[in-house]
Amino acid sequence: MRALAVLARQLSLLGRASCIDALRAHPLLLAANDDGDASAGPHARTAGRIRAAVEQHDRIAAAVADLHELADTGFSEPDLADDAARLLSETDAALSATTAQWIPHASSPCLLTVSAGAGGADSEDWARMLADMYAAHASRIGGGVRWLEQSARAHSLEVLADGATAAYTGEAGVHRLVRVSPFNAAGKRHTSFAAVAVTPLLEEGEGIRIDPKDLDVQVFRSGGAGGQSVNTTDSAVRVVHRPSGITVVCQQERSQHRNRATAMRILHARLLERERAQAAKEKAARHDSAASNAFGSQLRSYVLHPYHAVKCHASGYSTPRATAVLDGGDELDRVIESLRVHRAHLAASAAIANGTWVS
Repeated sequence: MRALAVLARQLSLLGRASCIDALRAHPLLLAANDDGDASAGPHARTAGRIRAAVEQHDRIAAAVADLHELADTGFSEPDLADDAARLLSETDAALSATTAQWIPHASSPCLLTVSAGAGGADSEDWARMLADMYAAHASRIGGGVRWLEQSARAHSLEVLADGATAAYTGEAGVHRLVRVSPFNAAGKRHTSFAAVAVTPLLEEGEGIRIDPKDLDVQVFRSGGAGGQSVNTTDSAVRVVHRPSGITVVCQQERSQHRNRATAMRILHARLLERERAQAAKEKAARHDSAASNAFGSQLRSYVLHPYHAVKCHASGYSTPRATAVLDGGDELDRVIESLRVHRAHLAASAAIANGTWVS
């Protein structure tokens, strides 16, 4: 039965994301079980959370086993549909919460930027394809999408859904496309690269402070298609952050005030991303480039010739439905989820090992 198969898969992902076997053998839980009381002692809160995570997983697992037993005794899938749907919803919610706990600002909307790598027109086209894929996916999951930048080599969109940062943080990295180049008259196979950056969009002043003295704000007349499309007022805004050299240009709105507000949000997000990248670089240096070795230079490969496939190099997940992934549909859900589970597993494993696990 398909519903039960999906349930079993999601339960397996929940177990991996939470490192359920390691939690079950956690010294704090074992000690609490021996004492018969998880509410006492200096680590009582952590022990209680570990117990809650294990009990939640085991309760869902028992309910899934009961459904399988009912199916084996002759109940048809329609008979079990309501129970399976309720249980799947509970499992998905638990999985989302388990993976989100390791992501800073997980509930925030995010800024998602796709930049073309080296390779001229092919890479520029690939960056556009990736941006369209994420825009379609974000529109499908709800919450709203707003394009902030659409140039030849860079595309930025604001994803407004609750939990957008949790949904897309794992997508940051280098994405590789292999296909027959539509820009090559000889029809040769070409490899293109694009980089994805994902940054939580926080309220101004949250997370990092921008000194107005560090800004050079310029206004100018935004471009248009000509005729009535030309904006006849100086509504476009360019903001330069002098210490970092980051420049943001916004001209999507007809209001200078709204363009300035958007530019400041993007600048804030990019400064946060710069700070995060610097921290990651320093951490990698301290651990002999462990981060680079863990995630690789390419996050994911999309192959459209000589066969179709999408492979996530970090999680190991692969699918032959490359077109469905690029359309931003359900298949992309599974690709993204595989990476979220993989990174949650790594984070939970490390936290359990060094004694900093919390739920």
